[in-house]
Amino acid sequence: MNIKLLESLCNLYGGSGDENAVRDFIYENIKNHSDEISVDNLGNLIARKKSKMKSNKIIALTAHMDEVSFIITSIRDDGSLKFAPVGGVNADSVLGRRVVVNGRNGVIGANAIHNMSAEEQKAPAKFDDFSIDIGPLSKAETKEIISLGDRIYFEKNFIEFGNGMIASKAIDDRFGCAVLMSLITKDLPFDVVFAFLVQEEIGCRGAKAADLNADFAIVIETTTAADFDGVEDDKKCTKIDGGAVISYMDRGTIYDKNLFEMCKKTADENKIKWQTKTLIAGGNDASAISLKSGGIRTCAISIPCRYLHTANCAAAISDMEAVEKLTEKMIETIAYSE
Repeated sequence: MNIKLLESLCNLYGGSGDENAVRDFIYENIKNHSDEISVDNLGNLIARKKSKMKSNKIIALTAHMDEVSFIITSIRDDGSLKFAPVGGVNADSVLGRRVVVNGRNGVIGANAIHNMSAEEQKAPAKFDDFSIDIGPLSKAETKEIISLGDRIYFEKNFIEFGNGMIASKAIDDRFGCAVLMSLITKDLPFDVVFAFLVQEEIGCRGAKAADLNADFAIVIETTTAADFDGVEDDKKCTKIDGGAVISYMDRGTIYDKNLFEMCKKTADENKIKWQTKTLIAGGNDASAISLKSGGIRTCAISIPCRYLHTANCAAAISDMEAVEKLTEKMIETIAYSE
C-alpha cells in the first residue's frame, strides 16, 4: 500500500458535488497509465486500461472520491455560521472539531454547558444546536469572505499511530481511490475499467450515472468496525487487522453469490487474510452498479474502519494491503472464470 499516496488523497478536500480537487489530482496521476480517460457530466472520472491479453469479460473497479462534509446554510449576526451535514455524519461526533471554510480555520461550537438546562444537557446532540466560529467577525465581514452553500471540511490530520494504524479524515473512500491508482500503474493481464465516482455519500448518485459498460464490478470501500471490549462478537460487524472484508449483503445490495464464493476462494488460495460482516449494515455504490445495464455482477471488498464518517477514521495498514492484493488477484480470477 502506497501510504504517501493515501495521505495525499486524504488531505484533499472534496465532498459530494465538490470533488474537483480530488478528481484533478487523480487525473494528473493516472492519465499516462490510461488508454482512454474521460469525465462525464456529473463528474465521474472513467479510465480504461487495455492489455495485450483479451477476455470476453469486461471488469470494472470502482471507488468514490467524495468524503462526508458540511454546507453553510446561514450567517448569524455575530459572524458565526449555521450549517448542515452533507452525508451521514453523527452530530455527537462534531462538537469541538476544527474545520476549514474557504481556506479559513474554524471550530464547531455550541451553547456553553452552564447555559443549558438539565433537559438540554441530556438531550441528543443536533446540528441545529451547533455553529462554526471562524473568529470575531461581524455578519457583514463574514459575508465578504463566506457565502451560503460554501463547503466545510474537517481539517486535514493524517497520522500513523500505534502498531500499523492510520487515522485521518476521508479514508472513506480515498483508500479505494488509492487502490485503483496503484493498480492502474501495473501490468494487468486483462482490460480493466477504473471508475472514480462522485456523490456516493448522498445516495450513490455518481454510480447511478456512470457509463461503466462492464460485466463485472469490484467496489473498493471502507466499512464499519466496532471491535471494542464489551461489544458482542456478532455486533462488532468487522475487526481491525482481520483482513479484507468480503460482503455477502448490506442494506443496499445482495452481492452476487458466485462472486462472493470466488472472492473467498481466491483469498484462501493466495493466503490473504479475509473476513465478512457479522451484521447487515451500511451500503455503497454497489446498490446502483449492480442494477445498471440489465445487471452487473458485483462484489465489494472493503477495509474495516473505526469511527467511520468522523474527523478521525482509523484503519490498519495490514487490512489495506490485503484488500489491494485480493483485488489484483480477483481481476485475473474473474477473467479466467467460465
